[in-house]
Amino acid sequence: MPPFSKTIEEEGVLFELLCACRRGSAPRERTREALLSARYPARNPDQNVADLQAQLAANARGIAEIERAVQRHTLPVVRSYMRHVQDNAAASVRNAIDRLQPGEFRYELDSGRVIAVVSTLITHARARESTSPARRLKTLTTSMPHAQCAWRQCCTFSAR
Repeated sequence: MPPFSKTIEEEGVLFELLCACRRGSAPRERTREALLSARYPARNPDQNVADLQAQLAANARGIAEIERAVQRHTLPVVRSYMRHVQDNAAASVRNAIDRLQPGEFRYELDSGRVIAVVSTLITHARARESTSPARRLKTLTTSMPHAQCAWRQCCTFSAR
């Protein structure tokens, strides 16, 4: 992610209505062409296409394994086990939150701005994130995807 991006377009190639998979395989040339024709083209389109193919293969393998599990154990059993896995994950996150301690985190951006996060604990194992000054940060994050917002990353790091 470029440090001085101001729009989502500057973050990387945006695909609109590009078929990523047809009959189990990715259209390599069309994808490569889209990666190269953007205003800010991909630096390594062959690697990007290979990554996409690997992701598609992993998804296909996952589908096949779930279908195999359903054949072997029945759909109700697989659903029940999946619910158990999700419940266990939720309990693990709650346990991790229970062990959180108040903390602070400061991170200097490439632009020289500093993002500071203070984490305080509230009853019932709830964590509250406080960023300051939030109004100034808003201008940094409005064009970024939610997962890439620097202040959210700081909050995540401070919780760790």
